[in-house]
Amino acid sequence: GIFVLIRAITDVGVVDLIAHGIEKYMGGSLFFTFTSLIVLSVFLSAFIDNVPYVTAMIPVGMKLASSFNVSPYLFPFAIVIAATVGGNITPIGAAANIVTFGIMKREGLKFGFWEFVRVGLLFTLAGVFASSVFLWLVWR
Repeated sequence: GIFVLIRAITDVGVVDLIAHGIEKYMGGSLFFTFTSLIVLSVFLSAFIDNVPYVTAMIPVGMKLASSFNVSPYLFPFAIVIAATVGGNITPIGAAANIVTFGIMKREGLKFGFWEFVRVGLLFTLAGVFASSVFLWLVWR
């Protein structure tokens, strides 16, 4: 279902419109666009399933890479890494987190939502920062 939908919106030009809108909104700045997509991806994936998000955003990332005349890997990898790691911020951000949180509660471990966020956010920020610097240096 989601793949068919993404193909359809790509074919009718919606992906181009989104990419152009993002580029225009970011003032044509490669660094600001790159950073903003990472922040957006981290934040959204903390609360929604990252598979549909990444599926929808990869074509946008590829279009942005073409538009900025940079490596075709820069934006797609920024999106996928940020979305994957960002899912670890909350207990609902990834299937493994939901399972872990459920098992911990079942076993009587007192570990609330915000305790999970406190740990998840620290690891996410460290991982996303290191990955972003690497991506920027290698594929810019």
